[in-house]
Amino acid sequence: MPAAPGNNYAGYTLEEIKPLCKLFAQHIAEGLSDTCFVECDYRTIYSAIEKHGDDLQSEKSEIEKAKRRRQVFWEREGLKLTTGESEGNATAWIFNMKNRFPEEWKDKKEVDNSHEFKNAPSYEQFLKDLKEPDAK
Repeated sequence: MPAAPGNNYAGYTLEEIKPLCKLFAQHIAEGLSDTCFVECDYRTIYSAIEKHGDDLQSEKSEIEKAKRRRQVFWEREGLKLTTGESEGNATAWIFNMKNRFPEEWKDKKEVDNSHEFKNAPSYEQFLKDLKEPDAK
């Protein structure tokens, strides 16, 4: 039976999207990326949630939890590396984390505060101006 107009996501009905959302949440909770989900294009799921979030509230919530579980999965992998519980390349792991979780795993930005003030009064002149504001 064809989907009602406006209720079709790349050929899927809302009722077909719901179990796909559950599978998608399981997929990403295992640490896998959105893009390698094979059941359907991940953008189909996000599009359905964006358009009909009220009808997919519990599915949206499960996907958000799964995203947090994905990060926990990868952070645990890093802990195993640092404690020697598993072998691997720490640099590759850090690179992985920066790409998967850019908001939380970004390089520290250095701020240069060494500005040169041209035509600024000397400290002595500044103190003198404080004592005698009308002397200028």
